[in-house]
Amino acid sequence: MIETSHCESYAASLTRDRFAMRAVLSVVGERVIVDGNLTTSRGPGTAFEWALSLVKQLYGQEKMEAVAGPMVMYPYKV
Repeated sequence: MIETSHCESYAASLTRDRFAMRAVLSVVGERVIVDGNLTTSRGPGTAFEWALSLVKQLYGQEKMEAVAGPMVMYPYKV
């Protein structure tokens, strides 16, 4: 159950049958969303960005940049 105001999800899973929602759910349209202690992303194509977001939250910007450096990916915003 999602109890937050902002999230992101793979488009196919955004149905009322899939989520039992207590709060109003606002799908923002960003690749990765951090709302409080919940981090969500759009799906498999955003897995690296999602993981880098977790590294940033847990260890800071500098560590996230060190981890991202060797990764082969397009410019990202985390």
